[in-house]
Amino acid sequence: MKTLSAIVLAVGLGVVALTGCGGGSAPASSSGTSSQEADPGGANEGSTDQTVAEACATASAAGAEAQTLQADMQEDLTAGNFAAIAETMGAYKGTLEDTANEIGNPEVKSAVSDLATAFGDFGAIFEGVPDGDMTALTDKVAEVTAVSEDIAAAGQALIDACS
Repeated sequence: MKTLSAIVLAVGLGVVALTGCGGGSAPASSSGTSSQEADPGGANEGSTDQTVAEACATASAAGAEAQTLQADMQEDLTAGNFAAIAETMGAYKGTLEDTANEIGNPEVKSAVSDLATAFGDFGAIFEGVPDGDMTALTDKVAEVTAVSEDIAAAGQALIDACS
């Protein structure tokens, strides 16, 4: 049961970060930072004059999907449908990567990219775990804990950037 609680908490932390960061007030000094200054090579695909508030609003848009994802993941977890969790988390990683590519602010972009990586790592935990095999999942408590910490850290970085 500890494993299930940790899993639900991990995803919940990422969801809170994404949904809680949208368009909040950004410090005036941060809003002038452009991705052009931080990324002179132009590798950043987001707008070069994007404010922190705009970047956070873009990140928050991915939060609506995260809320649905969390509810679906909890159902799949309860049902022991681990293959579906791995697939869903992999797809959501792609969504977050796409979102990060739309963000021009380097701090917000980094936090969203870190969340994408963490959600991908989270989904990878379930790969190869036979559906319904709670014992196999219990053996992955250390991995769940580590990824939960990564999600929490990336979520907190996003919250900090957007507050």
